[in-house]
Amino acid sequence: MPRTRPRPPWLALTLTGLLLTVAGTFLPWLRSGRVSRDSYQALGALHRLTSAGDGPAGTLLAAWPFVGPWAAACAALLILGYGRTAAATIVLLSAMTGTVSGVAFVQSAAEGAMVGVLPWGPATTASGAALAVVGVLGPLLAGRRRNPSTSGGAP
Repeated sequence: MPRTRPRPPWLALTLTGLLLTVAGTFLPWLRSGRVSRDSYQALGALHRLTSAGDGPAGTLLAAWPFVGPWAAACAALLILGYGRTAAATIVLLSAMTGTVSGVAFVQSAAEGAMVGVLPWGPATTASGAALAVVGVLGPLLAGRRRNPSTSGGAP
């Protein structure tokens, strides 16, 4: 099966999305007192302080430290021309990071507490996840347009 690389604008959009997804995980997500914590510190504390070790939440928390390497693998697959495999892995990565960051972003609306969620990290991560999905699925969806003159009707 021939390898296909996305066109440069789609590739740039996807890679920018992946970069923003990873960069957002290092931005502040949690504030406790005067200390800000990134997503790795915040989710690590959540994992230690709760019983989220079992089930999907525990799996998600255990997978979170691998967001960076996973995004790098997605970018490599895309650049090497494994478009469908890259699309599937990017959609999975974006679903995971988008869900976690979306939930955290919604929680950031509560102000005045000693411990609070900061919006910058979750918003950047969610935006990057959305861009990556649009960038990787855009060519697939745009390539499915039908030509009205060949759609099976009268000429």
